[in-house]
Amino acid sequence: MAKQENEIQTRDWPDAHIHFFADFAEYFACSKPASPFFSSSPAPLFLNAATEEDWQLLQKVAVAERVKPFFGIHPWSIKDLRNGWEERLAGILKSIPHSGIGEIGLDWSKPSIQGPELRQRQREVFSRQLALAAEFNRPVSIHCVRAWDAIWELTQNFPAKKNLAIIFHAFSGSPEMVSEILLKKRWNAFFSLAVFQARPESDKWRRLLRSIPTERLLLESDAETAKEAASLENLYQTAAEILKISRDELKDSVLRNLNVVWESLASS
Repeated sequence: MAKQENEIQTRDWPDAHIHFFADFAEYFACSKPASPFFSSSPAPLFLNAATEEDWQLLQKVAVAERVKPFFGIHPWSIKDLRNGWEERLAGILKSIPHSGIGEIGLDWSKPSIQGPELRQRQREVFSRQLALAAEFNRPVSIHCVRAWDAIWELTQNFPAKKNLAIIFHAFSGSPEMVSEILLKKRWNAFFSLAVFQARPESDKWRRLLRSIPTERLLLESDAETAKEAASLENLYQTAAEILKISRDELKDSVLRNLNVVWESLASS
C-alpha cells in the first residue's frame, strides 16, 4: 500500500502537455482499478491529440476530472486528413464545452512536411483551427518549429476581446522572444518548457527559464507513456533549483497558471 501511495505522489505533478494514449487505452480496455493518473489529485493533465484518430479515445478519457482534453490536428498529421475533419472537430468542441484545441501549429523543419504545397497546407489547417478557437473561445496549445514569422502573421486576427489563452508548447525561443510575445496585448500567452528540452548545464536554457514570468510559466512531460510522464518530477526539481524556490512552490505556481487557462472556458 505504501508503494502505491508513493507512486501516486511521484506522478502528482501538473502537466501542461501530455499524449499518453497507449496507457489510457489499456486502462479503459482492461477496466483496471483507478490508476494514479485518475486519483483525486488536483494536478491537471492537459491531454493533447495529434491526429483525428486520437479524438475518439480522448473523448472517453475526458470524463476523468483530472484530464483536460485538447482536440486538434498536429502539423505532422496534415497529410492524413480526411475530408470533413473541420466539421467533425467543431462537433466535438460543441459536445464537450470544457475542452481546448491542440496540439496545433506549424513546423518548418520536419522534412516530410516541407515544400511550398505542404507548408501552405500547414498554414491552412492551423488557420482553420485558430478560427475554431476564436469561435468557441477555447485555449490553444501551439507547436512551433522555425516558423515564428508565420505564427505572428496567422495569429493577427485573434480577437483581443476574448483574451484567448495560448500555450506555447515545448517553447524553445529566446528570452527576447518571451518579451516580444508578452508585448502582444491580444495574446494571453503561457510558455511551457518540456522535459526533453531541459539542459540545466546550459546557460541558454537557464536564461530562458528565468526570463519567463512566474505567472506565465508552465512545465510539461510531452509524454506518450507512463514512464516518460514520471520524468516530469525531475524537471520540477531542476527548474526549482535554478529559480531558487522550493519544488512545492513551483508546483503550486504551475497549478495556478493551468487553472487560469482552464477557468477562462467559463466565459465561453
